Amino acid sequence: MSILKLIRVGNIFFSQIFITVLNTVFSILLLRILPIDEFSTYILVTTYISILVTCSDMGISQSLVSIGAINKSNTSFQIFLSKLGCEIRNNLFQVFFILFLVFLFYSNYNKISNNSIILISLTVFLISYLQGIIQIKKSIFIINYNTKISFKIGLIESLIKLCFLPICFFFPTYHIVIIGLFISNLIPLFYINHITRNYKVQNYGQNFETEIYNFIKPLIPVVIFTVVQGNFGIIFLNHLNNKYAIAQFGALGRISMLFSTLLILNNYILQPYFANIKSLKLVKLQFLNFCIAFILFSILILLTIHYFSNLWLMILGSKYSNLHSELFLVASYSLINLFGASVYTILISRKYTKGQFYYILLGIIIQFMYYYFIKVSTLNDILYINIMMSMAYLLVQFYFLRKLYVNEL
Repeated sequence: MSILKLIRVGNIFFSQIFITVLNTVFSILLLRILPIDEFSTYILVTTYISILVTCSDMGISQSLVSIGAINKSNTSFQIFLSKLGCEIRNNLFQVFFILFLVFLFYSNYNKISNNSIILISLTVFLISYLQGIIQIKKSIFIINYNTKISFKIGLIESLIKLCFLPICFFFPTYHIVIIGLFISNLIPLFYINHITRNYKVQNYGQNFETEIYNFIKPLIPVVIFTVVQGNFGIIFLNHLNNKYAIAQFGALGRISMLFSTLLILNNYILQPYFANIKSLKLVKLQFLNFCIAFILFSILILLTIHYFSNLWLMILGSKYSNLHSELFLVASYSLINLFGASVYTILISRKYTKGQFYYILLGIIIQFMYYYFIKVSTLNDILYINIMMSMAYLLVQFYFLRKLYVNEL
């Protein structure tokens, strides 16, 4: 890796860390400001947005980065890919938004007023549409390691959201936060369009559309399962009409965000490091060192949570100061999931991506057995399911890591 490329990667890494920290600070301050009912509604709405954005993208943005990298000096080609990606994404968006509307009316029938359902539908439509378009168009700058523009886009989004927090002190309602979320997506889109307004574009044919579809087809079952599984807790608690549990789950999710920040290290440190190791013996040795270090780190974190849970819960504020056992469960599955994601990153670094659908199969079996034999009725049940799912994910990664070692011998 050249010195110039190393500097660019380093800039991307630290800019992403900074933006992630800003978003985490926003989330933690928000849960301390909003009343429980308002925060639970905000969590529910943003969950819907997240589901719709991810399903309508379905890996398109990643495909544009992979395809665009073959001709990254040609901005006309990248703009063409961006427009093509937006068209495909809009087609998927229409389908998933209709499915979302059916689900929303069915799941909230006789629970909230029709006016509230219409307002939530409109909010989810506008924000998820903007987020999806931004996600596609940002691929242009990711291809070219344009850290300055990528950083500005993320910074604009984060700062606008933070600017709305003081208003929430005087008007502590989720509507204010949603307005801020809408504006924090609208202005960056204007900014991206302003930057790319003079870029020339030409048609490079329909072959690339086929290539994008071929890229995303294998990802569809994995993406849908991951989205549903990742947001199952919120959806199920809403089905039970338990707003307090939704707020608790959302608050505990802010603790998960602290651990998720470490995932950035995977792409910028772990993956390139293991990708550049030529000796299989050294790979095994360094992986063993990594496992020992991660296990010691996890034990240290869990010990501090066990003995000093009050200090951890101070992050969430007085409204959530009684979640001692739940905090331990959340930290456990967050660390296990982080471990699994790290092992998966090592597999990717060695160009081994086969068989990830086994995680889906194992996940379905685990959930079916839990629902059938134990039933799901509380927040703790959902946290236990998350721990089992994280363990299943970790075991699948270790299984394929062992196969990788056998194949490379």
